[in-house]
Amino acid sequence: MKLTKMFRAFATALCCLLALISCRQGPDAASGPLAPVDVKVVDHLVAVLGHESCVLELVDPASGEKVKSIRLAQPPNGMAVDGATAYVAEGGPRGAVEVVDLESGALKRSFPAGHTPMSPVVRGGKLYVACRFDSRFPTGHRACAAWR
Repeated sequence: MKLTKMFRAFATALCCLLALISCRQGPDAASGPLAPVDVKVVDHLVAVLGHESCVLELVDPASGEKVKSIRLAQPPNGMAVDGATAYVAEGGPRGAVEVVDLESGALKRSFPAGHTPMSPVVRGGKLYVACRFDSRFPTGHRACAAWR
């Protein structure tokens, strides 16, 4: 009797593990961004960052159709949009900001941004990024990191 209960518990745990593993497989290309972490309105489109899928997708909100999918180097944490340019804060300990041309989908440039960069904001011609786990920021400022 104890052996039967142990077998059932083991079988249940194994099934749960297999289900978890199957859910962690790569995202289906048609399913859209996995684990969205940020959304911005860009002209008549919506830009959505998928953390698990490492993608920035432009979606037509009227039809729900994906217009463009842009592959990112690391899992994104947030983005700022300035005209047709997106500044995507991404990664963990070796975080970076990718500068993406939203019209072409091309990467303009990338630069290091500290440990887990988040919450980018563009103001007054400068990009400010919070580095979540750094006690100091790449530029030496204590409040935020600034580039441009």
